[in-house]
Amino acid sequence: MGEPGPPRHRGLNGGGRVAGGFVVVALALLVAGAPPTGAGERVMAVTFDDLPGPPGGLVSNEVDALRENTRKLLVNFGKRRIPVVGFVNEGKLFVPGEGPAGAEARTQVLKMWVDAGLELGNHTYSHGSLNRTPLPEFQADVTRGEVQTRRLLAEK
Repeated sequence: MGEPGPPRHRGLNGGGRVAGGFVVVALALLVAGAPPTGAGERVMAVTFDDLPGPPGGLVSNEVDALRENTRKLLVNFGKRRIPVVGFVNEGKLFVPGEGPAGAEARTQVLKMWVDAGLELGNHTYSHGSLNRTPLPEFQADVTRGEVQTRRLLAEK
């Protein structure tokens, strides 16, 4: 039979995802800005992958829907003082059939995270698989995926 695998993370709805299709991963790290803890107290942070929003997981991938979903999330994170990091796939800023205004509007959705005092991280440009992509191509995808995120964080 062999050794059992690692435990699977089960999200808030039991399937590894929360409303809005965002993947939630708990980190056992103290994120900058999190309140100090006492000895032996555990601290968790939440990460949201695939920002500005995963196309298949939202009711809509239109900018207004992304903005409203993000607003609701950020209000609740702030009320509860939840340390959160959003990981961005910059390729999701560009939607076929939309021009530069659409990409800028999605970038402004990411800016909402920064304006709320939260961090953003690079989750590559295209969300390719490190297991299936030659390392030089993967590294180029990481570099391509930091342009807007780096600019937003520099404006903090």
